[in-house]
This record gives sequence, C-alpha cells and structure tokens, in this order.
Amino acid sequence: MPSRIARISQNLLTLALSPSEEGLAAMRAEALSSGRFYVVAKEGTKKEDWEKRNFAALISEEQELLLFLSIEEAIRFARWRDIVMDGQPMIMKATKQTIARIIMEYYESGLIKSLKIYAIPPLYVNCSVQEFIGVAQKQDDTHGKREGTIEEKDFLDVERVRKVLNTYDNNERRKLDPAGRCENVHQLIETLLMRNSIEPGVLDDKFNFAPGFTRNFCLSIVDSNSSKDTIKKLLSYFGLEAYLYLYKGFSRELQEELKTSPTVDLYSLRPARPSTKEPFELTKLQRGRDEENDAYVYGLTLQGKHRRMRIVLSSPFGYSVGKSYEITGLEPLVEENDTKGVTRAHEVIREQEAEQPQQTEPDNIIRPSKPGKQLSGTPEQQKERQDYVIGYFKRTDGINYAAAVEKYKVLVDDPDALDAFYSFLKTKKHGWLVRQGFSPQMLMVEYHYPAYEAYCVMIQLATDPDRTKTMLKHRLNEPQYQQRKKGKPEK
Repeated sequence: MPSRIARISQNLLTLALSPSEEGLAAMRAEALSSGRFYVVAKEGTKKEDWEKRNFAALISEEQELLLFLSIEEAIRFARWRDIVMDGQPMIMKATKQTIARIIMEYYESGLIKSLKIYAIPPLYVNCSVQEFIGVAQKQDDTHGKREGTIEEKDFLDVERVRKVLNTYDNNERRKLDPAGRCENVHQLIETLLMRNSIEPGVLDDKFNFAPGFTRNFCLSIVDSNSSKDTIKKLLSYFGLEAYLYLYKGFSRELQEELKTSPTVDLYSLRPARPSTKEPFELTKLQRGRDEENDAYVYGLTLQGKHRRMRIVLSSPFGYSVGKSYEITGLEPLVEENDTKGVTRAHEVIREQEAEQPQQTEPDNIIRPSKPGKQLSGTPEQQKERQDYVIGYFKRTDGINYAAAVEKYKVLVDDPDALDAFYSFLKTKKHGWLVRQGFSPQMLMVEYHYPAYEAYCVMIQLATDPDRTKTMLKHRLNEPQYQQRKKGKPEK
C-alpha cells in the first residue's frame, strides 16, 4: 500500500475519533492534491458501453460521486459490489481535469450534490463540487491562475451560455441545458464562477457588495427579490448583461418596472386552441434592444386572418415561427361591413405590407405626403428626429429599416403627432397634444394602448373623429380592459 494513502487513512481514523474542522480541511487539501483519481462504473453498465468507455460513474444514494485515491482500493470496492465485466473490475483512471469535467456535467444535470473521496474504505473525506473544480482549474496549466476580473474572451463556458439563451425552442434548449441552470440566474453565476475558478469574494470587491453577498446569491436559487441592479452587475461581469430581461422572474423590482413599460410585454401569447376566435400565426421573431436598460427584447410578427400584429416581449422562450397563438389582451375587432364585406378595424395600426415596399435612402428626409403639411425644425433637426424614431422602431420591434420607415411614415403625415411622439421618446413625458378631449397619456393609461398605437389613434382623432371615438367607447366598455392595471395587459 502506498505510504501516502496509509498516512491519509491513519489521519482520517484519528479525526474520526477526535473530530477537528482544521484537521478535516487539511485532509481535503491532501486528497485534492492528488493528480489522478479512480472511478468505478455504475452497476448495470452494459458491455458495449464499457468497451467504448461510454459509461456512467458510480453515485451513492446521497448523490455523492465516489472517487478513490488508489487503484487497489478501487479494485477491492468494485469486486465487493460485484461491478465486474468478464471477471475484471470496471474501474477507470482519470486526471483531475477529466474528473472535473465529469463532475460539472453531473452537477449541472442534478445527478450529484457532492463528492466522497476514499483513502481506504470505509475511511473517506467529503468534498464540495465547488472546491474540487476550483483546485482542478487552478492547477491546470492550460488556463493558468486567474485572479480578479479577467477579459470576457478568456471566460470559460460563456459561449455555451449564449448558445443556450439564444435557443428559443424549449425542447432544443433542454438538450443543451438539461437542468435549466442557464435560466436560473443564481445557478448561472455559480456555474460561471466555478468554471473560471473565481472566488465569489472577487465580485463582492468589484461591485462593493457586503462580504459573502455573492456566495449567498449563488446559494439562494429560488430567491425572487434580487434588485435589478444586482442582477445586471453580476451578468455584466461575464458580458451577459444584455440578457437581463430573461431573469425578470428573479427580481420583483424588474417585474414591476416592465409592467409600466410603454412597449414591452403589453401582450402575452398562449398556444391557439380550437376555440380561439382569432388565432395568429407567428411569422417572424427578431431580437432588438430596449433602450431603457440596453437589454434584449424580442419583436414578434403575427399574422391573423384580417390583421397583422407586431408585439415586443421580454422573453422569446417557448415561441416558434410557424405555430399559431392567441394574443392575450388584444382588443377585439369592431365589426364594420365595408364594400368588400370584410371585417376591419383600426386601420392605421394594422401595418399591412405593400406589395413592393419602397425603401427610403437613409440620407433622405421623409416628408409628409399630404399637401400643406410641413415638418417642424431645420433640415438637420428633421433628420435627427427621423433617425432617432426609426432607430427606436428597429431596436424595440426587432424589425428592419424598411419596416421601421413604414411605421415612421404614419407619423410624418401628422407633424404635430410626430413632434409629440418624439418628445415622449426622449423625455418619457407627455406633452401638449390633446384632440377631441383625448391625450396620448389618457390612451396609454386608461385605454391601455402601447405608445406608438396611442399616437396613431391621436392621428385618427384628427382625420376621422366620430368613428375613432366610437371605437374608443367600445374599447373602454370591454371587461378585459376594465380589469387591467397601469397599462399592463391582463395575464
């Protein structure tokens, strides 16, 4: 028996008789200093899997991965448990780095909680997953020692996380992240810290958190009271802050903020059923950015039988192009038989595509198509306003330049409405525009219109006041809008 294993075993026996935290810590350090470990195959491993080295390691009922410091003890243990193939014990020798990869795979899949490292059974030392991974990566010459903040390009596992978060289909995402750790911000930060051998205290120091804050954050996996700022800072350390809205479920502050957003999560989707009165097919899903927090939002284009809708959501998970959905919170169509016998409503906000969309050159100023209408300001101010509003549509709706221009043209034909909308985007305050006793703020708060649609209704109040007021009266009397709060659609 190697003298080192005998020494460790003797020390473990002494500690069993006279427990000491310092002694146990020393024994863990001694065990982890080993360059190689031995694992035993799981009971019931098939011959073809064993020959291809495609087998699972033995895990205890307490969800501990069993490791051995010596080959002799691994062999004895395998024979005692009758884990043999053609008379030979099914054990494997592996480096610390190989074991570390196995540990992370098992841990992220929820198969293990800790490790049990045997010297001479039944003498063993327990070790946490985090401690083993940390020691393994610090000793890995490929990556070297990491201290403090390191460049984003050097972080391990970040690209895998991005791939997971950019996979919208639930089934496909589960294949990449079976345990869903990338969708839980607490587990995500813990995984990235372990993968990169970064002590939680490093983030405490960088962001002026109280000592132990980051460690507690990682352990509180069901906490939903984290501040928006905390989550954004921790994500930013790994260059993932743009995915902030995907973690709104872990921050009530962020949830409340999104409830008051004039553009994000005004509607929700659920799969269409046979009883759905107005199903919409999802035809396009594009990612944009919300300028409020510089976070990703997702523009969805949905085509119904009589109208097309573009909505902006904070999360794209679970939605697939080509499938049909019901838009919760969407106002019903007001039935009016026109000369073609087709049911129509609210034509300005319907955003129908032209057969041959005309794309305006970015350097040109788009002017009103109606005679006598003039844009306010100098040409430079007109261009600045145009670029800002078109850019806003591209970012928030996730649409291309041509589609954003079409939305902008609706406002251009009413320069007063355009000026008021531009002022709202810049200041988040409603201005002077009042028509037929209605203001954009009233339409957004009391009638629950998104910002752009509210200003389109203001245009309709000038061009077709009677019909528009009838439509608004119908909308206000709908029970679903009477139940909604602060501009947030009923979920």
